[in-house]
Amino acid sequence: MFNQGFKKSSFIFISLNLAIFFVLFLKNEVTTQINQKFITKESIQENPVKNTQVLGAKTKVDKTQFALKLYNLINGYRKENNLGNLKISPLLERSATEKLQDMITNQYWQHYNKDQLGPWYFFTKAEYNFALAGENMAFSATSPWQVFTDWQNSASHNQQLLTSEYKDMGLSIDCESYSEYYQTGCLVVLHLGKLK
Repeated sequence: MFNQGFKKSSFIFISLNLAIFFVLFLKNEVTTQINQKFITKESIQENPVKNTQVLGAKTKVDKTQFALKLYNLINGYRKENNLGNLKISPLLERSATEKLQDMITNQYWQHYNKDQLGPWYFFTKAEYNFALAGENMAFSATSPWQVFTDWQNSASHNQQLLTSEYKDMGLSIDCESYSEYYQTGCLVVLHLGKLK
């Protein structure tokens, strides 16, 4: 009886192993065929992704798409809170870029630079004649969602996003600097304002 039971359990064990092997083999074949159907060599060669060095690591960040998504997230959030959309201001994009470049050149990460000039200096330098202005920053950002969520979760940054008086905004994003830190991510500066 022991012998007969042993033979049955061995047969069942071998049958299960063969069934599992067959299912895995079939799954692998189907996946390979799907990949070959939808990802051709031509499409890979036609659309090469430009890798850049970001904080010591390679990235595939598209700064234009990053900024566009973040702009949309901010305006979507304001709409949810019954606030008006912010217009993208070339002047605020310029002031945010100048602030970001100043931080990279002088190697600091704060609202006031080494000469204790606040972000307002960069608004004025970009000729944005503001009645009200604010600044949000993000370090080592890996996606627009991460930046947006971090800003939402910070009381002071969230307050900036939901200030009803603001009418304009401008972003600057750098994904190539600070390679000595050996981290991945981008540096982001958002300038918000209302003209006089």
